[in-house]
Amino acid sequence: MPEYAYSSKKVIEHHTVNPALKRALGVSVIGPFHHAGMNCEAVEVTFETLILNTKTFATWKPVDEAAGEVEKMTQQIIEHIDEIVVELTTHRHRLQYELARLDPKGFTERLCASIPAEAG
Repeated sequence: MPEYAYSSKKVIEHHTVNPALKRALGVSVIGPFHHAGMNCEAVEVTFETLILNTKTFATWKPVDEAAGEVEKMTQQIIEHIDEIVVELTTHRHRLQYELARLDPKGFTERLCASIPAEAG
């Protein structure tokens, strides 16, 4: 695991729809370090976000049970969407808070202060 100069990435355990995924939405900064190609001190800025995807499930039911199965599965989809909305809303609020606290000048000063004297 790299040492971050900054990270807003956080796993929200109690809201995670699938805890095994350990989704940690946010931004992280590694460095500073000398970047030979840019010939300067640089940082690596990465972000982790998510994409929306779908899954398909199938089941076989007698004709006279089909309506009940459709009703049950539709309710399961709605509940799953509600769980995802809670998780995403929690991440959104946390990231909005991080953004509001961000002080660009202070951020840059902290990064520059961590550059070894011989490198700068």
